[in-house]
Amino acid sequence: MSDWKNILPSTSSITEEQLIQYLEGDASPELRFEIEKQMSESPFLDDAVEGLQQYKSPTALSALQLQLRKQLKQSLKLKAKRNKRKLFQHQYWLIYAVLGVLILCIIAYLIIHFYGHK
Repeated sequence: MSDWKNILPSTSSITEEQLIQYLEGDASPELRFEIEKQMSESPFLDDAVEGLQQYKSPTALSALQLQLRKQLKQSLKLKAKRNKRKLFQHQYWLIYAVLGVLILCIIAYLIIHFYGHK
């Protein structure tokens, strides 16, 4: 799916505008036949059309589409922020572990150096 805004299956040649025309009853007979043919072949498209038929006005569809995109964008931002925070939390533990090992090595060196020469 090269177009991330198109939610229809990649095998579908139906555009969003054509689908809205079909739902409003303004589609040509050829377009209606093509859409119904693809609906019979694709259960996903059939479910999508059935769900979209519940909305009577195209403005309601546009408002719902904008709302869903906004919620998705917020959700993705929040998830990215949480993942970034988790990444930094693991790095702090790594730094503490390396510093701990270095301190232990220095202590071991000092003990060996002072007790080894006596």
